[in-house]
Amino acid sequence: MKDKKTAESHPFKDFFPKNIKYLIVGSFPGPRRIWKTPWFYGSKYSQFWKIMECLYGSYRDMSSLAKKRKLFTELEVGLTDIIKVCQRIDHNASDSNLVPILFNDIPKMLYSHPTIKTVFFTSSFVQKLYNQNFKDKIKNVNFIILPSPSPRFARMSLKSKILAYEKHFPKK
Repeated sequence: MKDKKTAESHPFKDFFPKNIKYLIVGSFPGPRRIWKTPWFYGSKYSQFWKIMECLYGSYRDMSSLAKKRKLFTELEVGLTDIIKVCQRIDHNASDSNLVPILFNDIPKMLYSHPTIKTVFFTSSFVQKLYNQNFKDKIKNVNFIILPSPSPRFARMSLKSKILAYEKHFPKK
């Protein structure tokens, strides 16, 4: 049985803007000691916000948390993670060091927000966890696996990741 004393609960509230059409599902935030911003993909190592700046930076200012939320509200993009509670092996940020204890109920989120038409998994690891834990087949929802915004996913350059995100993300 897992030691409850070492379990970490997700530190952020799910982000669901009004009229949400897209949902990004990640894994779990890195340890607080590596946060640059206390929000989704806030690790100083994550390439996620660099990718977003390349896609939308000429149109939107993303210099603060409030401006990032405003951008995602305008894009009708929500954010959540598949893992709600986990243990972290070696206090490491890598997904391979996460031991999930409790999952967010993604199908329930989709049923509660029927305007969501596309779910983006931020890695094949997240998609695998979803498929292992949720058997619901959600009709009229597209599921897309994006390349991990982690710099540890070095098989793909940042430029290639930007092109992959650009292919699927809303145009504004």
